[in-house]
Parts: sequence; structure tokens; C-alpha cells
Amino acid sequence: MENEQHHPGQSATWHIAIGVVTLLALVPAFLAFHDIGVREADLSAEYGLLVVCGAWILFVAAWLLRTGRKGLSVVSILALAGLAWGTRNGALATPPRTSTYVLTVACFVWFVVLSGILLRSGRQILGQRQPTGSQRGHPR
Repeated sequence: MENEQHHPGQSATWHIAIGVVTLLALVPAFLAFHDIGVREADLSAEYGLLVVCGAWILFVAAWLLRTGRKGLSVVSILALAGLAWGTRNGALATPPRTSTYVLTVACFVWFVVLSGILLRSGRQILGQRQPTGSQRGHPR
């Protein structure tokens, strides 16, 4: 494996930052879905926000692919497609047992899980860099 200086996308900082931003992007995206579901009068801001969040997810999927996490990338793109389909159908305004509603909620849950995976992997990378007590001259 090459040195991290050649692959900045593998750094703990990238994992943590992308995990946090993805998690934070879910809040306004969910609120936009809600407004679309209740059919607010002017939805241009909500759709614009969803486009920005969708672009972020595409960036994350490309980053995951570039860093060798093809499975996470593919699932993220499929979840984004599911959310796009749910937007068209007003998913969060439908009864909770409909397939559109279930798919939309599952896609949001996926992105929470993905954020957790990225935060955990960032933490693991940081842990690998920290010398243990015996390496610093301290007994374990």
C-alpha cells in the first residue's frame, strides 16, 4: 500500500469530515422531503437543497469508489436513486406502510449508517497512528 501522502482521501481527517458533513446534510434534506410531502406552495428552495445534498452524496460515492470501497459507493448511489424516486412521489406524506415511505426511510437510515462507518474508520485510522503506552516507554 502506498504512503498516505499520495492518497489524501485515505486520511482520518477525510473520513471524519465526510462522515460529519454527510450526517449534517441529512437534517435539511429530511426537512425538504417533509415540505415536499406536505405540498408547500413554493418548493424551489427545497428542490434546490435536495440537488445540493444529492451532489454531495455523488461526491461521497465517487470518493468511496476512489478509496476502494466499491460496495459502500454502489449502495450510496442506489440509496440516492431511491430518494430521488421518493421525492417524485412525496414519500414522507404517504402512509407509513407504503413502499415509497419505507424505501425513503431506509435510504435515510443508510446514510446515517454510512456516516457512522466513516466516523468509525476515521477513528480507527487515528488509533493506528497513536503509539501505545509501551512504545512511548511506559509500561502497559
